[in-house]
Amino acid sequence: MGDIFVKCPRTLKSVPTGLKAEWVVLHSLPTIAIPLICAACGQTHRWTREDAWIGGETSHDVAQESASAS
Repeated sequence: MGDIFVKCPRTLKSVPTGLKAEWVVLHSLPTIAIPLICAACGQTHRWTREDAWIGGETSHDVAQESASAS
C-alpha cells in the first residue's frame, strides 16, 4: 500500500492526504469531494480521486521547482 497524495492549489506542492491505498482501491473510490487540511498552506482543500495519486513527488513538482530555480 502507498500514501495518497494531492496537489495544493496554492503552493502546487504534493501533499499527503494521510490515507493509504492501492491503485485498484483508489480508482474505485466514489467521486466525492473529501476535505483535507493542507500541510503545505494550512487551508482546507477538497479533493476527489481524480486529483489524487499514490506515491510522492510528481514530475509536475520537479518541473515547478526547476522553473523556480531558474
